[in-house]
Amino acid sequence: MAASKAVSMTALLVICIAALYFTIQSPSFWTGPTIINEPSYIQFPAPKFTPEILLSAPRRSPAKPNPSGKLAVYTVSTYSFESHQKTSEIKVIDIASGLSSLITNEKTASEPNWLGASAELLWLREGEKGSTELVVGNVEKAGQTHVAGTVHASISNVKLASLGTGQIAVAFTAKSWPNGTLYNEELEPKKLSTARLYDSTMVRHWDKYVTPQKSAIWYGKLEKTNGQWRLGPLSNALKNTRLESPIPPFGGENDYDLSATGLLFVAKDPSLNPAFNTKANLYFVPVEDFSETPSSKPRMFENEA
Repeated sequence: MAASKAVSMTALLVICIAALYFTIQSPSFWTGPTIINEPSYIQFPAPKFTPEILLSAPRRSPAKPNPSGKLAVYTVSTYSFESHQKTSEIKVIDIASGLSSLITNEKTASEPNWLGASAELLWLREGEKGSTELVVGNVEKAGQTHVAGTVHASISNVKLASLGTGQIAVAFTAKSWPNGTLYNEELEPKKLSTARLYDSTMVRHWDKYVTPQKSAIWYGKLEKTNGQWRLGPLSNALKNTRLESPIPPFGGENDYDLSATGLLFVAKDPSLNPAFNTKANLYFVPVEDFSETPSSKPRMFENEA
């Protein structure tokens, strides 16, 4: 009796091993199921990892939480090898549930930021003739937006700071002329020659030629009027100085910060020859009223070490 039972168990084991072997040999075991549902199909996992799969994968920015910590905003950019176009989206994720909602999928929308403690967001959108629009939208009212203001230049690295009076300070970076005014490349007449004439030894930094237009930090104030945010006059925090920030060619939003009392930034030491030195200093610009020009020049923090 015991012998027959052992034979039965052995036969059952042999059958299980044979079934497992033939299952592993099946191509579907490695490629996974293919689910066809017109007009699109889903194949999981991909039969092989290709450069197209890598480059067409969604690229998500770091998420920025709102003051309550319940929501976070982020961007998603995706390139399609079928249409050869890139799509851009601004989304908000609910931290508790993990669910995301679409705020806008405008192609040129970028750099979303929370407007204080409200459910409102501010982001950038390309305008006409090289301008940039500051767009405001509400997370709870998808599709309802308004333009808070237009800057007649290409801007980036937007930062906001609450002033505690229903007003919000706004800062961004943009190119400026030596006289401190905004530079808009699209409004400049087309040159008939690519020749350049320099009277200094510093003609190029890495892969960028040095130009008369310099990076500068601009600031202004957002105020709410009749239920809509409006951008006030703008000021160049580095006007009539020899300072440039962000530091080219790789400087960005990490080169400066904004608070309700002013601007903190780094810039190269203007007293040194830029062709031989890359020393940078830390500066602070006090701002009493973000609708007016600075009352004093940038103050450098001395290194006591």
